[in-house]
Amino acid sequence: MGTAATGAGVSGSPELGAWLRQQREDRYWSRIEMARRMIKVASGHDDTPPPCTDHLAHNIYRWEHGKVGPSERYRLYWCEATGITPDQFGTPSEGQAEVRVSTPNQV
Repeated sequence: MGTAATGAGVSGSPELGAWLRQQREDRYWSRIEMARRMIKVASGHDDTPPPCTDHLAHNIYRWEHGKVGPSERYRLYWCEATGITPDQFGTPSEGQAEVRVSTPNQV
């Protein structure tokens, strides 16, 4: 497995990771289910097959925890699997952008 298959070397971030997890959980999908859907999308493209479901689910875990980020190809698979456009990838929806946690002023 090379870098493109695992997403190694692509920088991740806690913000992107939180967004990825929220997108998946909003659909009530486990990491395994997300991996299955991404593999199904990948099988429709003339591309190197992704790793097995368990390995891809582990990569999703790593992406969601900000350890690394998904490569461009996996971003596109994510978009197609979730029904979003590539320009929406990693951007909070309007409802998410307005959610703020208020904390009392400390003296």
